[in-house]
Amino acid sequence: ARYSGVGPSKDQRIKPEICAPGDSIISAKADTNRQCGVTYLSGTSMACPGVAGGALLIRQYFMDGWYPTGTKVSENSFTPSGY
Repeated sequence: ARYSGVGPSKDQRIKPEICAPGDSIISAKADTNRQCGVTYLSGTSMACPGVAGGALLIRQYFMDGWYPTGTKVSENSFTPSGY
């Protein structure tokens, strides 16, 4: 989107490290009659849930022991720390 941050950064690193769609995302909307509907919204508030969900799926992959074999082995499970 035209309003998104792009690289390179001030120290010449390419940005961003992660990206997700955040422009014209269909979102829930309640009207004045308390009826459900939809609206299109844009911005980081629309991209964040997808990124957070993806991060949780990756974390679960490690915690369930799928890494490094690609098959679920409980002895391989660990909690990733992010360090």
